[in-house]
Amino acid sequence: MYVLQNAKSVWLTPLIKEEKVFQSILEQREKAFCVIGDKDPSFNRERMEQLKRNQVTTYILPNGNHALEIDNNLSESIDSIKSVIQKISHF
Repeated sequence: MYVLQNAKSVWLTPLIKEEKVFQSILEQREKAFCVIGDKDPSFNRERMEQLKRNQVTTYILPNGNHALEIDNNLSESIDSIKSVIQKISHF
């Protein structure tokens, strides 16, 4: 019996430009959710699209940095974190 058959994984701002990290997400058996900001230095739209095509749930936070914050905007940063938490809860 596969012990983690109902397990899910959440990847927050993964270093998807790193091949090992990217392949780990692609190859896992569990349901996965990957969240990254489009201003994160590790963001790669093509790789995020590839994850989505491989049944990984994805969310790209507009203007989000590696901390999932919006630079120089406290209220938008708080709203972005709320949004991410809500999406994880629904996952």
